Amino acid sequence: MVKNVSNFVENRIDTLSCLGKKIRQQGVYLQEIKIEYRLKTKKTLIRCREGKALQLSSAFYDKVESQLEYLQNHLITPFTKKVSSSFVMTVKLNSNGDIDFETIELTLKANCKEGPTAYQVFTPVFNVFLPFAEYIDLLSIRGRDGQVTVLQADVIASLEDLLEVVNYPIVMDRVESHWMTMATKVMKEAKSQAIYDVEVMVTDGDMIWDAKVSTLSFCMGG
Repeated sequence: MVKNVSNFVENRIDTLSCLGKKIRQQGVYLQEIKIEYRLKTKKTLIRCREGKALQLSSAFYDKVESQLEYLQNHLITPFTKKVSSSFVMTVKLNSNGDIDFETIELTLKANCKEGPTAYQVFTPVFNVFLPFAEYIDLLSIRGRDGQVTVLQADVIASLEDLLEVVNYPIVMDRVESHWMTMATKVMKEAKSQAIYDVEVMVTDGDMIWDAKVSTLSFCMGG
C-alpha cells in the first residue's frame, strides 16, 4: 500500500456519497477526510488522503458510501445550516472503511467585529463558540493594529456530542462570565501590539490564561 494525497480532491462533487463513487472508480480507500466550509461564500471544499490497495470488495465501497451519506446528512448539513462560522472538520477512516465517529476534529473560525469594548468585539463570536466550550481544547486569538480580528477554536468531540451542541446549544453562565473576563484581558493586551497572536489552552470550558503561548513578530532590515 502506498500513501499519497488524493489526485481527485479538486474535482467537483455534489455530495459526499459521490466521493464514495469516485474512490470506487479509482480503486483506493480513504484514510482521512477534511471538510472545509467557508461561511462567506457558502462553499464546501473536500480534501482527502487515500491509500492504494490491491483489491477491495464491492461491499467495502458500499459501506463507505453509506457512511459518507450519513456523515453529510446528519452532521455536515446541520452544521452549515445552524452554525454561523467557517469550519474545518476532519474525520478518519480505518482500513476496514469505518469512519471514527467517536473522535472528530473540528476547527471553528470567525471574524470579530470592531468596537471599543470586549462585549462588542467578542459577543457575536462567543455566541457561536460557547456552546462548544466543553469540547474546545485550544483557542487562538489574532489581531492587528491594536484590534482583535479573528478567533479560532479547536474542538475534539464525538458525532453524538457535536449533534447535541448543534441541536440544543446551551451556554453555562459561569463559562460565559469567565470568557468575557478573559476577553477584557485580551483587549488590553492587543491594544498595544501591531500584531497579536496568542494560543490559550481550554479545559472544561475554562481558558488557562497562565499557560498561554504568544507569537512575537519582528522586522529586520529595510
